[in-house]
Amino acid sequence: MGLVGTIPPQMGNLSFLLRLDLSNNSFHGTLPEEMARLRRLKYVSVAYNGFAGKVPMWLETVRSLNKSSFRIIASQEFQKRLGNCRSLRC
Repeated sequence: MGLVGTIPPQMGNLSFLLRLDLSNNSFHGTLPEEMARLRRLKYVSVAYNGFAGKVPMWLETVRSLNKSSFRIIASQEFQKRLGNCRSLRC
């Protein structure tokens, strides 16, 4: 897509979203906490971007996601934290 920048917190207002694919862009920074409001989300991909830091704590609260539906290519610390998200269904 070629999108550049950070993901705006207003993304969390899109409560109807079932699928979110932000892969292959030039996003950076972190995933906004407001995305915890995306309770219907079944699939999310943020692979191949410039995100940094740890997996956000809010990710554990999105019950509709499971590990196989969360696609991310990131640092080992990010991956390690994702493996510890017990509420993500396997």
